[in-house]
Amino acid sequence: MFSGTLRPLTLALTGLTLISCTDETTAPKPAADEETVGTRPAIASNTAVLAAAANTWATRADMPSTERRNPALAEVRNASGQSVLYVIGGTTLRGASLGKLQAYNVAANTWSYKAEMPTPLYNSNGTGVINGKIYISGGLRWYKSYSEALFVYDPATNQWSQKRPMPGTNEGGATGVINNKLYVLTGCFAEDCSPLGTTFYRYDPTTNQWTSLPTPPSNLFRSIAGTIGKKFYTSGNNGQVGVFDPVTNSWTLKAPTGDLPYNAAGIALQAKLYALNLDHGNPDGTVTTSIRVYDPVTNVWTKRPSVTLKQTGRLALVHRDGGPRIEMVGGIRPGNNLQYTP
Repeated sequence: MFSGTLRPLTLALTGLTLISCTDETTAPKPAADEETVGTRPAIASNTAVLAAAANTWATRADMPSTERRNPALAEVRNASGQSVLYVIGGTTLRGASLGKLQAYNVAANTWSYKAEMPTPLYNSNGTGVINGKIYISGGLRWYKSYSEALFVYDPATNQWSQKRPMPGTNEGGATGVINNKLYVLTGCFAEDCSPLGTTFYRYDPTTNQWTSLPTPPSNLFRSIAGTIGKKFYTSGNNGQVGVFDPVTNSWTLKAPTGDLPYNAAGIALQAKLYALNLDHGNPDGTVTTSIRVYDPVTNVWTKRPSVTLKQTGRLALVHRDGGPRIEMVGGIRPGNNLQYTP
């Protein structure tokens, strides 16, 4: 659970947990014209990258221009069927909010600029993709200036629109998509929040209406969350997992299976939750990252080997080389665009 006393600079340094979700987390088959296998490039090269071995990281083309933290990420296929990662908002390294939108073509390994969002935002509730459009809600315009707005970006037209605002003040949550509806687990814990505490909402684009849903049990407000099998999963600090079923409109608790750090990033991939511990900074500026994977079938977290990364950032699901990948974007160049092969 985050604290309402966080400052923009702190968020810029440690805001690592937002995810983006589409309606299906069992990964769709890659398009036939996705990136072919080639040779591994130097940083910022447009040459294709050799298909990576399992449980490995690869450096991709750096995000250009403003180095930033705390953006929201979303993946949408373009007309050619290629994965395009959209990096939205966030802060500069000094904590100033941004409205910048950049698009990363995963197959071409190149970046481009798109229309900026109407209001600069950071620490949003992540994104959800419905019918090829990106939905992003909540967040902060600047310190203690909360936004209840729901913005929609259409990659096909490169245009933004605004929908019905959220029912309350919130920031730093997680978004999933089930049956073409947004599920947003969020909250606000500062003295000026309304309502105060954890909240859980569903948004229906067809009616442009928000519905309040039952909140999960205590200690389960985390952005390690995602949709698996038409259910919404989230995890707490003790590794306990809560599962929300829209059919029964209720939560089910799974047994705690191991500690998870507070400052972790999470995403759903291949019907499992991936949690990346990004909290162990080293004196040389690198981060030792341990990866834990939760399998709903076995109800067990397993630990992957640790790796040392130069930068940390937000996570998104992308597709290339015939399979899904986790893209981690954010931080200082070089090395602010890394790709994990599970």
